[in-house]
Amino acid sequence: MDFRMHVMRTTERRLNPCAVFFAAALTFATGFGPDIYAQSSESDPDTYYAYDLGIGVGYKSLSPVTSAPYNYTSLEFSGNARYPLPSFVNVAPTISLGLLRVTVDETKWNHNQFFGLLGAGYTSRFSKEFEFGGDLMIGASVSIFSDLFPDDEDAGTFGTTNFIASATGRIALDPSYNLSINVEPTLRYSGSFSSDFDQFNDLSFGLGISIQYRFGDDPDAAPEIIRAIRFGEPAIDTLFAALQSWYVDNNIGTVEITNIMTYPITDVEVAFFQPTYMDNPTLVAQFSELQPNETQTIDLTASFNGNASCGE
Repeated sequence: MDFRMHVMRTTERRLNPCAVFFAAALTFATGFGPDIYAQSSESDPDTYYAYDLGIGVGYKSLSPVTSAPYNYTSLEFSGNARYPLPSFVNVAPTISLGLLRVTVDETKWNHNQFFGLLGAGYTSRFSKEFEFGGDLMIGASVSIFSDLFPDDEDAGTFGTTNFIASATGRIALDPSYNLSINVEPTLRYSGSFSSDFDQFNDLSFGLGISIQYRFGDDPDAAPEIIRAIRFGEPAIDTLFAALQSWYVDNNIGTVEITNIMTYPITDVEVAFFQPTYMDNPTLVAQFSELQPNETQTIDLTASFNGNASCGE
């Protein structure tokens, strides 16, 4: 006989509970082979959908919001990396490297600014698909002026170093676990360490977009749900067709389940089902909570249908 067990669970971490369901099929006759079918949503999406590392690219258009000697606009092209802290996934140390192309009405002041920023970001999710957050970063840059003296072929290029500080908001659409598309309003201050190039010491505001690829495994994918609970080797007694009514209230064997996640799993329901010989799964256990690494031994009962009388 081919016995199968179905496990239903909801999980809760810090916020109000949302249902998470999966069914795990265990083949007792020929070995221990789980098949998982899943639909899930989490009450704490920040932790549930945490990723290992994010790598992204971005584009921004910036304009000065303070008075400046010249009218200019800036275009920023950057790359960034985020590492969410394992113990507090909402916070992620962040690094950004990029190029700021500054275009000035008086063209001799056109220049490129190569920058590097370090800081941290905070992110909170509404759901798997939507999140918001922000970054605070500081760093430095080098501005290269190549046309300060356009009539002097021997003038060469000039440069200056700058201090940079920025505050960025993020509203993100996550079409998949591994991909995030961010709209980013930004305030940015830049100030030269040289008084000869303080014409562009100012505060700028702009709007940009970035795309980030996130490394990690989607917890809603079947392999991830399989890893949520580990099933021990089932122990099934010899069954007799004549005793099928006895098995409704008396166990036919046992199996162990273990929560192998790092967070509690709550409202766990375990049901036993054997195709052909049962019309519906039989609820065999309920647990209000399984702590991380907690193991429970479950007694299996079964309500067999008329097909069970055909053989043992």
